[in-house]
Amino acid sequence: MSSKNNKSRKIEWSWENSAILLPLAYEHRALNSIYTACIIAEQCGCKVITFHVKTEANNEESKKEILDRLDSYAKFFRIEYEV
Repeated sequence: MSSKNNKSRKIEWSWENSAILLPLAYEHRALNSIYTACIIAEQCGCKVITFHVKTEANNEESKKEILDRLDSYAKFFRIEYEV
């Protein structure tokens, strides 16, 4: 492809119709990734979809804490998410 063709081609950089796929282990260290994903989703106008990555440290208490924090971040940044 010549450089002339590259300049005339338009590239779409928005994530409007795409989602961010976020693996969560329901551990405290996941809070940074949740926060970062929410910031990116807000800026791009996209949704965050999470899925569970099982670890030995998982329990119902940590799961509730992480999902509660996800919900509060999503409300703060006004984004949609799905677990």
